Amino acid sequence: MALNTSVMLQRNKVAVAIVGATGRLGNEMAREFLSPGFRPYFSTVSCLTRDTSAPIAASLAELGADIRPVDLEQIESLKVALKGADAVVNALGPAVGKDVLDNVADAAAAVGAKVYFPSEFGSDIRLNDFPGWEHPVWAKKRAHFERAKEIAPGKMKVIALYTGAILEFTLAPRTGYDFANKKFTALGSPDTPIAFTSTQDIGRTLAQLSILCTSSADTRNSIPEIVRVAGTQVSVKQIAEIMGKESGDTIEVESVHLKEFKEELRKTYVSTGVKGAAFPDFVRILIGEGKYDFSTNDNELVNAKESVWVWKSMQQYAKETKGKGASV
Repeated sequence: MALNTSVMLQRNKVAVAIVGATGRLGNEMAREFLSPGFRPYFSTVSCLTRDTSAPIAASLAELGADIRPVDLEQIESLKVALKGADAVVNALGPAVGKDVLDNVADAAAAVGAKVYFPSEFGSDIRLNDFPGWEHPVWAKKRAHFERAKEIAPGKMKVIALYTGAILEFTLAPRTGYDFANKKFTALGSPDTPIAFTSTQDIGRTLAQLSILCTSSADTRNSIPEIVRVAGTQVSVKQIAEIMGKESGDTIEVESVHLKEFKEELRKTYVSTGVKGAAFPDFVRILIGEGKYDFSTNDNELVNAKESVWVWKSMQQYAKETKGKGASV
């Protein structure tokens, strides 16, 4: 259902607000809304931040963003900052409490936003299988999504965007990609497909969904409440080949027993709580279980036949990083 350029330009322009726009992911999202390819479709791109003097805020302002101060703890402050928004993107990070996330959704509904995107952008959490020991970040996201849908049913569309692994954030030692020692470690089969989506493509998807959901009530109602996209799908073995080709290194790929790893993490979580159980290890388990295989996705909904943009591939990312992956 991706609209072509001529149709998009005939629509009323959209006012979008991005909460957490000076964060690592929020900044990249905002830059896509402000990019030449999407800026003509938005009347305003408001970037909400607690620190309007931050260098990132200044750089977004130079691109044409409307920088708005906000106190996330105060719903009245959020209402003022979100005033006039048709679409609200919640880009707040995992450290933010559920009460703050709920404040954003409440304020979005109060100002009459037509669509709200909660802070997801990762796993399809419906597939999680950690009975009694799920990481609290996911429990918080799930509870917030369900609550947001109850605030203004029929008036404010709530869409959870699942993107698989974020391309620029994932290929690092904490997730099994040890570039320094030229060794990648998979949980289970190294041939399991993994969905990756770049920060640019996440921003573009949000921009396109914002346009679609504000174009008409019928179009908005036709968009599912869960949207899954995958910019590229590759396995650990394929990543090693792609990165090695670009860097000139031979990268070893090893496999670790998935069930044993999962049981050890469960024991750690039960005995020490979240402090002893690293979040990336939960993600690695989901990847090993095939739950980051987004072969079934909504790419065509937002970018039919890549008519709006070309998804970033692992090969392109390898060239950008000279085969060395994430910097953090």
